[in-house]
Amino acid sequence: MEIKFYPYDFNYRVKDDKVYVYLYSKLEDGSKICVIHEHQPFFYARLQNISNEEFEKRIKTLDVNGAKILSYDVVEKELLGKNEPFLKILVNYPKAVPSLARELQAWGLDCFEKDILFVHRYLRDMGIIPMTLVKAEGDFIKNSSQRVAEFQASSVKDAGKEALKEWKILAIDIETYATKKEIDPEKNPILMIAFYGVDEKGKTFQKVITWKRFKHKLDYLEVVSDEVELLKRFREIMLDYQPDIVTGYFSDGFDFPYIKKRAEKYRVKLDIALDKSEMKVYTGGGLRASDVRITGILHIDILKFIKHIFGMNLKTDSYSLDAVSEELLGHNKQKVNLDELAHIWDHEPDQLEDFCSYNLHDSHLTYKLCHQLLPDVIEFTKIVGLPTFDVIRMRFARLVENYILKRAMEFNVLAPNKPAGSEIEQRQEEHVQGAFV
Repeated sequence: MEIKFYPYDFNYRVKDDKVYVYLYSKLEDGSKICVIHEHQPFFYARLQNISNEEFEKRIKTLDVNGAKILSYDVVEKELLGKNEPFLKILVNYPKAVPSLARELQAWGLDCFEKDILFVHRYLRDMGIIPMTLVKAEGDFIKNSSQRVAEFQASSVKDAGKEALKEWKILAIDIETYATKKEIDPEKNPILMIAFYGVDEKGKTFQKVITWKRFKHKLDYLEVVSDEVELLKRFREIMLDYQPDIVTGYFSDGFDFPYIKKRAEKYRVKLDIALDKSEMKVYTGGGLRASDVRITGILHIDILKFIKHIFGMNLKTDSYSLDAVSEELLGHNKQKVNLDELAHIWDHEPDQLEDFCSYNLHDSHLTYKLCHQLLPDVIEFTKIVGLPTFDVIRMRFARLVENYILKRAMEFNVLAPNKPAGSEIEQRQEEHVQGAFV
């Protein structure tokens, strides 16, 4: 049977030397599905400094910590303006690509396209664009192990690059305890979590959860017994609301890592992903301190998109939520003194109502920013052809590089390798006069 769907989040799994891509998607009726499609990872090599017979003999016994070559074909590709034959080498799992490429390079072979992420490779190979209409042939799988239906696809194809306009977005914002200006999830609890969303039918969902009882007139406020119950309610709301997109303002660097750390402290399981896995925080270095993934839910840290891509169009020099909201939405944050929150929490809880209102308003502004900028986010996704999760976390240099890679495939052009250390040094010694603008 054939189905049409809009894929928005991607993962893969390996089973018995076969790799399956999981495309978390929305059907045309708005329901969710996970389309599963087999696709084997590969890279290219130029056969040189070794005979065909010797190459065949070596790869039969080649095993680099479980990484194996399954098969290969001879294909013609264009490299630096010249058409020539290359080996297209299929391997047993994605991380085997760099390991086996290094081994083949040690034999004297030049290897290419060995550092392309597997999901990126898959999307380019299939010619499909995230967030746009795709069709697949196959059958539904009985007794899905996930929170959505599963569809085993025998083929996956682009169906016109028409983007879905309405997505179910949920914005999240937290406020934490701190007696001085610090971010310390090891010792300082989360005091409140705000949610704001609008579903496909236009119905608004807004809620603030806290664990301090006080007199208030807020119909959206829910009070629980302690921080552990607050974290459990966070999990329940995520599962009940089932957003397609979850967004925050610096949620990669603050809100979600903080929630994750506090949940670990109390051993609260945040298994909110569609495959029943937990929210994952991937820490790195430099400006990209962390990325937070929830399988089957697209996490858009809208600050990263504004800072990396959209910010050059803004008049403001500040990327604060207040400054950006004022320029793009015509609204400002509410005014409270967060330095007083810890004291008021401990000694004057009857004054917490303003902070709860402030918390909800921040999530509301974040939702409106995400909703307003989502068409731009999708347009960049269509241009570059990579998962939206990755696109919003890229700077322009990487966006351009990946756009070129996408176009290169359309012309059967092989991507040359990135320069090594000695070549970089040589290039730095060369100077080219820039253009006069």
